[in-house]
Amino acid sequence: MVFARSTGDDLASLVKKIDSLIANNADKKMASFVNILGKNADEAGAAAEKFAKKHDFKNVVICAAKDLPDGPDGFDIAPEADVTVMTYVNGRVRDNRAFAKGQVDSKSVVKGTKKVLN
Repeated sequence: MVFARSTGDDLASLVKKIDSLIANNADKKMASFVNILGKNADEAGAAAEKFAKKHDFKNVVICAAKDLPDGPDGFDIAPEADVTVMTYVNGRVRDNRAFAKGQVDSKSVVKGTKKVLN
């Protein structure tokens, strides 16, 4: 799962890689979503919709949580992170990475996810 505060090119690149990873690992029942975070739920929702339409991801759901500007309680999403990626198996987080704006390392996310899959 991905939590993002902006919808720039680095997020799009990351989600495209996750989208492909899911397609190539269908036998492992992998799934993902991107939750756009923001203080204003309407603006976050509009950003999520625009991002989803622009990129037309096939295997990743793009959404915005209403009334959760910092993500769900208990997820401990770093407030200074622009993008947080959590890979989990059976409800347990196995890999957690946080990135500053413009610093998303898609390769490390894919590598961490592949490690969890194997």
